[in-house]
Amino acid sequence: MPTLKQPTAPVDTAAPGLTRRRVWQAPVVRSHGVVTLTFARLYLAPAAAVRPDTIQAIHDGADLDRVFGPLATVVDLPTVRRVTLDLETNTLTLDYRPTLATGSGSIPTGQVVIQFDTYEAADEVFTKIWRRIADRMKLHQDRASTADRLRGPLAAIVGVLVCTITLAVVTAVWGDAGHPAAGRFAPDWRWVCGLGGAVLAGLQVWLYRRWTTPPRKLELRPAS
Repeated sequence: MPTLKQPTAPVDTAAPGLTRRRVWQAPVVRSHGVVTLTFARLYLAPAAAVRPDTIQAIHDGADLDRVFGPLATVVDLPTVRRVTLDLETNTLTLDYRPTLATGSGSIPTGQVVIQFDTYEAADEVFTKIWRRIADRMKLHQDRASTADRLRGPLAAIVGVLVCTITLAVVTAVWGDAGHPAAGRFAPDWRWVCGLGGAVLAGLQVWLYRRWTTPPRKLELRPAS
């Protein structure tokens, strides 16, 4: 590919655990040719065909600054200030403090956007970046807490249940009392319980949906 060059002298910089290099490419990555994550940096090459030997060189510990060349975007993870994962579009956005361009080919844009073809790939990259900056970042979701989400449905369920029991008791007592108008105007307690049960069933569906609704975005922001 035009932006990636096969190195002539690989450099062994990989190590087990977090320092192991992670590589993603098309068709999993839609916006870039190659995405490579190391312990401290994220390398992004423009979208283009990638030679298999280039990918192998990255895995083997080649000098990534030479592999990716000057047209690639390089993000130093310590400078990242915000990471946003859009779960609906499988898009990962990193905001970072712009730095001066260096020989590594970093471009001081301040933001990079990576589009993935699957949510699995987007989630994997987000998780691995999170592991590397977790000591100073906190996860935020674009949805309310569980208590806030369930407060409305639970209040409605309790209200309908109390009303159903109250009306059922009143109609039963009304009918047993032998009031002259009981047979014409007072509903049967069984009808009251049946109607209340139907309403409660609908409220339980609402409660379940509020409980299981996933967030649309996940965001990492500085903890302090």
